[in-house]
Amino acid sequence: MNIIGSAVSSSYRIDIAHFRPQTKTGEDNSEDRYTKAEEKELQELKEIDRRVRQHEQAHLAAGAGVIVSGAQFAYRRGPDGQLYAVSGEVKIDLSPIPGDPEATADKARQIQRTALAPIDPSPQDRRVAMQAKMMENQAREEASAQESKNNTDNPESLQLHSGLINLLS
Repeated sequence: MNIIGSAVSSSYRIDIAHFRPQTKTGEDNSEDRYTKAEEKELQELKEIDRRVRQHEQAHLAAGAGVIVSGAQFAYRRGPDGQLYAVSGEVKIDLSPIPGDPEATADKARQIQRTALAPIDPSPQDRRVAMQAKMMENQAREEASAQESKNNTDNPESLQLHSGLINLLS
């Protein structure tokens, strides 16, 4: 994932370095229009395309409220001339909600669910989830500090807490 302002993109890439472009053999109208290597490459590209799209779709399906863009893909042209997705990314808003630590904690949990939604989260997905967990923890600390401050600023609340402490003693 790449941090872009307050957005982060979850990237999914599959190594395609072992693919080598091959040339077509035989006539275009023959049944055997690709070499075995080209057929293998086509099958691998189709599988990679399916997995990449499925991975990004999982982010999109889970990302209500935190996704800032649709899936974007990088493509590779196969021996059949078609383009196949070989990597993809979805941008996620990782910014806190100013002045509302509870809402920020909720958003951080949603970001974690979004980042880890695919069956096979990428290392970048895991980094985003970890970053969101830290954001959630910080928001909880802020909420706790606000609550403590509100309790010490409010004498009635302090008396109520004192009364509870006396009852428990």
